[in-house]
Amino acid sequence: MIKAILLDIGNVIIDYFPERFVFNMKEQAGISEMDIVRYFLLQGGDKDYTEGKVTSDEFFDQVSSDLKFDLSKEKFKNIWNEIFGRKEDMESLIRKLKSSYPVWALSNTNDWHIEYVKVVYPILLELDQLFLSHELKCQKPDIEIYKKVLDATGLAPEEIFFTDDVKKNIDAAKKIGFKAHHFKSSEHFEHELKSLGVLL
Repeated sequence: MIKAILLDIGNVIIDYFPERFVFNMKEQAGISEMDIVRYFLLQGGDKDYTEGKVTSDEFFDQVSSDLKFDLSKEKFKNIWNEIFGRKEDMESLIRKLKSSYPVWALSNTNDWHIEYVKVVYPILLELDQLFLSHELKCQKPDIEIYKKVLDATGLAPEEIFFTDDVKKNIDAAKKIGFKAHHFKSSEHFEHELKSLGVLL
């Protein structure tokens, strides 16, 4: 029996457009798209920041040193943050779910992003609890982060319905027993909820 709903943030609760960061860094810092993608995707340039192992200032100092740009910290922060968009259909669905279930978020994120999205997308403030990688010191798909959710909530994994747009994160959750759904659209998600008898 499902007792709680657990949602990823980026591309589930709100839209996520990392290509905006790549474009704006290219335009405003003069860094090639390939160098940006290589640094963040292949070298994991933000891994320690996502896992809360470095502060925002330390992250900025490291990135600006490694990529050799001279943007101010505030300018870089704006470029870093302005990659999200509103999903009104999910906001409506979350409010329906909240009438019957606690609704939580589990996200790989960082201080600057979560600070920004809480202000710009206040639907996040309506959630019952946020489980954030930089606070938990680990990230999806590490099994440890799912165990920390279970420890904090006291629920069994099969009592939590989890959705994420990244398949490997879903696969990891399923390994320890979560009811997990690969998010593709709000309509697809709502259909899956109904098929499991989740009240809307």
